Amino acid sequence: MYGCHRSASTPKSVISQHSIEKPIIEPDTKTPDSLKAQALEPNMTLELVSFDSINGFKEDNPKEALLAFNRSCKVILRKSPNEPLGKSLHSGNTKSWQRVCSASLTLAENNFPEHETSSFFETHFNAYLVKNNNQPTGRFTGYYEAHLTGSLKRTKKYSYPIYKRPKELVMVNMRDFSDSPKPRRIAGKVVNGKLQPYYTRKEIDEGALSKRKLEIAWVNSPIDRLFAQIQGSAVLRLPNGKTIRLAYNAKNGQPYTAIGRELAAIGAFEKKDMSMQSIRKWLLDNPDQATEMMQRNKAYVFFKIEKRQGAIGAQNVVLTPERSMAVDPYYIPLGAPLFIQTELPIKNKDNKNISFNRLMIAQDTGGAIRGPIRGDLFWGNTEKAFEIAGQLKSIGQYYLFLPKDVDVRKTPTL
Repeated sequence: MYGCHRSASTPKSVISQHSIEKPIIEPDTKTPDSLKAQALEPNMTLELVSFDSINGFKEDNPKEALLAFNRSCKVILRKSPNEPLGKSLHSGNTKSWQRVCSASLTLAENNFPEHETSSFFETHFNAYLVKNNNQPTGRFTGYYEAHLTGSLKRTKKYSYPIYKRPKELVMVNMRDFSDSPKPRRIAGKVVNGKLQPYYTRKEIDEGALSKRKLEIAWVNSPIDRLFAQIQGSAVLRLPNGKTIRLAYNAKNGQPYTAIGRELAAIGAFEKKDMSMQSIRKWLLDNPDQATEMMQRNKAYVFFKIEKRQGAIGAQNVVLTPERSMAVDPYYIPLGAPLFIQTELPIKNKDNKNISFNRLMIAQDTGGAIRGPIRGDLFWGNTEKAFEIAGQLKSIGQYYLFLPKDVDVRKTPTL
């Protein structure tokens, strides 16, 4: 078993692509004993296991996973071979991954011959059960690509702006200046040579950015706009039926307040019943209080038009529904395969949650995705995606796949 833990020498992180800061819902506060280790100082260990011991691995579809993996490979192959793949020191250098990527892309060029595709991951990778403080369990949530209805021009119906990034907004990754893990990033505006806080959600709603020609589009619902900001991407449908994609571009740097927690505190619903659906329903049912409640969350996201067909993750690749996952790049390199074992908020005929055993690819990050065992699963932009992502807050575990020539035992301690 091989381990690493955070210290002053831990490498820098990347900026979140899909989340303002935290999920709109929070995991259940009833913490199982197996998760109490997550509250301690993170200490990641990797336990080498056989593929035969991974429940559900043989039943998964390797071709679907390889199609998603190949999107990451096109990024990996553009990197310098001798640089580390990611921010975590145990992930090996890029050269090791490039050899695997070349083999994977060759399979695609040959139309995925079944005998090679079925054994690809076992041939090229070792599998490691990820543990934190000797515990293999962590939290898993979901996200999706939101839907908006709007116009490129302001009308009586479409009156809520979607803003692009203001030129004066400065975003600072603190790890460019210090190896300290917190704070990770800040944002603001320079006033008289000093970085000052940027406008809050309330100030922006009340016109702080109006008449600046920053509007990308106008939408018909501030609630839908909030959900799009939290997800970090959206499909905007125009009156003529055409659609444009909006992608995360920047945020204002103000602190995030989870609306679900605020609603639970005033008795809108019990915490166990919290979901995106219940939050949305309360906001729609209480229009006289909705604005004030949304403005308790001072954080605000700015968008850009994305011409590629799909939500874009932190690795700058199009995300694959049910195959892409957001991780903490402190521990998991972007592009790495991860076999996840958790449960969905869907009941089977025996009224038990359906198991979800699936090979995912680490292709995104998120403001709330922190720790060795933490994942946010991307579900796409369908009604099913909203239903599952809006309620998913499960306990599970995952296995990290690393190229066979990566010697984890020689990894220096973080």
